[in-house]
Amino acid sequence: MATTEPGKPLLRHIANLWSLRDTPSAKKPWPLERKIAAVKEAEGILARAREEAERIRRETAANLDAALARREKMAMDKIAQAEVQAVADVRSQAVDIAMAAAAKLLKEGIDSGKGDELIDSAIKELDRKLH
Repeated sequence: MATTEPGKPLLRHIANLWSLRDTPSAKKPWPLERKIAAVKEAEGILARAREEAERIRRETAANLDAALARREKMAMDKIAQAEVQAVADVRSQAVDIAMAAAAKLLKEGIDSGKGDELIDSAIKELDRKLH
């Protein structure tokens, strides 16, 4: 049981505070039934507060899970976009290198043996340019 002071239970403390409402005194003490009703009412207040705290905890946990799922999806989408862009960049560079090799072949007017050598060289250069 929670306490407010060492050795003084919280429920007793609430009941004492509750009794201040009607300020019972030696001349006008609360009857036993009234004291029991006040204690039961305090217990009800505590029970409702605990239930509300638990509801808020569950709601907060659900909201956190939903927020984390949204952020994870956003991160996965960004990764997928980056992968698509990387593939497009590699293809673009491969096309540029192949076109440069073809232009060089046409410009120099070389035989097919030399052309194959230039294409092989361009393929090797592709790997170097991509890394």
